[in-house]
Amino acid sequence: MHNLTFSCLLCRSETLKNEALKPSFADLPSCLIELIMSHLVLKDNIRASASCKSWREAGVSVRVVEKHPCLMCFPKDGSNLFEFRDPLQRKSYTMNLPELLNSTVCYSRDGWLLMHRWFENELFFFNPFSRELISLPKLQLRIDNLLSFSCPPTLGDCVVLALDFDKHYRGSMSTWHPGETEWKTTNFLTDFDRHKERSWLVYVNNLFYCTTEDGNLYYCRPSSRIWECHKACGRKISYIGWCKEVNLAEKKGELFVVFTYLKDMKPMVCKLVSLKWKEMSDTELDGLTFFVSDYNSEMRTDLPWIRNNICHKLLHNLKFICLFCRSELTPSNEALNPSFADLPLCLIEIIMSLLVLKYNICASAVCKSWREAAEYVRVVEKHHPWLMCFPKEGTLFEFRDPLQLKSYSLNLPKLAKSNVCCSRDGWLLMRKWRMISSQMFFFNPFSRELISLPEFELDFLEIAFSCPPTSDNCVVVALNFDVNNKYVTICTWHHGATEWIAYSFPKHGFDQGKKRSKLVYLNDCFYIFNEGGILYYFHPSSCTWNRAYELKCPYQKYSKKKRVYLAEKKGELFVMFTCNNKKPMVYRLVSLKWIEMSDTELGGLNMFVSFNNSVLRSNVYFSKHNGKRCVTYSFDESRYNLFDQLENKLIPHPLDTVWIDPPENVL
Repeated sequence: MHNLTFSCLLCRSETLKNEALKPSFADLPSCLIELIMSHLVLKDNIRASASCKSWREAGVSVRVVEKHPCLMCFPKDGSNLFEFRDPLQRKSYTMNLPELLNSTVCYSRDGWLLMHRWFENELFFFNPFSRELISLPKLQLRIDNLLSFSCPPTLGDCVVLALDFDKHYRGSMSTWHPGETEWKTTNFLTDFDRHKERSWLVYVNNLFYCTTEDGNLYYCRPSSRIWECHKACGRKISYIGWCKEVNLAEKKGELFVVFTYLKDMKPMVCKLVSLKWKEMSDTELDGLTFFVSDYNSEMRTDLPWIRNNICHKLLHNLKFICLFCRSELTPSNEALNPSFADLPLCLIEIIMSLLVLKYNICASAVCKSWREAAEYVRVVEKHHPWLMCFPKEGTLFEFRDPLQLKSYSLNLPKLAKSNVCCSRDGWLLMRKWRMISSQMFFFNPFSRELISLPEFELDFLEIAFSCPPTSDNCVVVALNFDVNNKYVTICTWHHGATEWIAYSFPKHGFDQGKKRSKLVYLNDCFYIFNEGGILYYFHPSSCTWNRAYELKCPYQKYSKKKRVYLAEKKGELFVMFTCNNKKPMVYRLVSLKWIEMSDTELGGLNMFVSFNNSVLRSNVYFSKHNGKRCVTYSFDESRYNLFDQLENKLIPHPLDTVWIDPPENVL
């Protein structure tokens, strides 16, 4: 009866190497070390980089020192000499900028200044580093209230917004876009109190935002020209009357506000979460740096030396206000006893992705977070082939699923009195014999689609096709020898052709009498491997036949019972030798050389072999081996097994068998 036998590609009896018994953190995969380093702040990254060479390389590759702003100081004596202060490097630079004579700054972002020349009532953009100047139309509003822009003026989607408020709670909104010759103004009523402390306008996600000392968040949408208020954002502050400054900043699409108070009072930093200001704890503030001035405010993360500070302009000097006291950061009991369950989820996922399926399942029993990560990255290859059994008579075909241990039957009258030649991608290449010639056709047993090929008058030893016949790139290659056994004859058929084309080539040592694998298609070539250890290939585009990549074959003394199987997986070639009840030997083609695969490398691989094709997935399944049908070899147990759980459901022995890929929705 037909039974399947499983063979595991991992031999547990072999001892591990001494190096594997003493693993080192330096041996971790580089991608894992880089992910660990990416979660460290700059100071800890530098310290961890001193561990070893691999950790240093990973630390340097992910180390990002975010660009920080410089403080631009405007002269009071009317000169053109401007000073730029670098708070991180503690250096200063001077530049002569006559273009800014008799002008005051209104706003700054992305390296551009929005300037106002008061005696001409003229607005213009200026880049002090490229010296580029862009003039704007004259603005009739008073611009001593709120003025901002969305992005560099060299971009087409730049928008400039000017807001003016009077004592009667009336406001005016003016906008300008690049290319326009005048401002567009809209008047509206508002409860905005211009006498309260308020921030500058900050642009984020197509909106301009402004907040006041009581925490109310106002926003303006330039496209609809609407000014509204989120009063739900307001928070009750016990010392609201002592508020000295309100600074609004954005970082990666999120809004932050900093309330600074009188001397010796700790600043309050809040983050906008679900339209409500949430005060940030000392732990959340760790690593942040705020840069504030009279005209704008910005935020950065993980800047060395000035982390956890507010860089504030004080006359022409920089004043650093500490966000919190280091002594306040007392670790909790949980922090003193860290757990593997507290690792970041993305780090657990990459650890799990490096484990084979069995160890992935074992590791998922550690805790809830490890189980979720393991299930997320666990890949059980859905597409495994079924064993199609051809009956000796009749048209009832059986399909065996080796993974689910189930069998299915299909009545396929179109395959009556025909033999299978090969199978690939769910399609069968069939041959029906006639008196003089033979009829070749493709058939899909699941969709029942049939595609006829031109009549083929020659005989062949091996035949294969490149892809489904519904593709325009499909090509069929048949291989045979001439009568005198001096030349190799190769016949090809391309999609849409009405006849076969035959070619003759020197054998290049190919011995017809030696055992060989089936033809395998990979990267525009058809490959075949013989027991002599030589790989031959045919390139249909250039019509060339050559030999390459020799391998000294095992089991030289057992040539009569030796078998060779060739398969491909993800662009790589694999060859397997079997002989009687001996352990199968598997090799992989690496850098034009055949390398024997170790037990560790074989872990998780499955190879499905029959007389008509070989398919590599992720154990070795034989349709027939050493006179027995449906056999597998277990590398764990180092033996062959019969798989007879479904023996009572099997039909009599089929004449032919082939592995075929079922479609996803076959059931």
